[in-house]
Amino acid sequence: MKEKGVDLCGENGEYHTVVVDGPLFSFPIETEVKEIIDFGKISAINLVLSGNGN
Repeated sequence: MKEKGVDLCGENGEYHTVVVDGPLFSFPIETEVKEIIDFGKISAINLVLSGNGN
């Protein structure tokens, strides 16, 4: 991965993660991608809550 330019330590040592579904969830958290921002070497995704608000 390092040869492909992936920072194995995350973004300067940190990862930003959101979990929207899994075995411990009663139901998935519905999200909508509003924007993908490309900063060159890194990107960010702007997520908002969507759905019926279970």
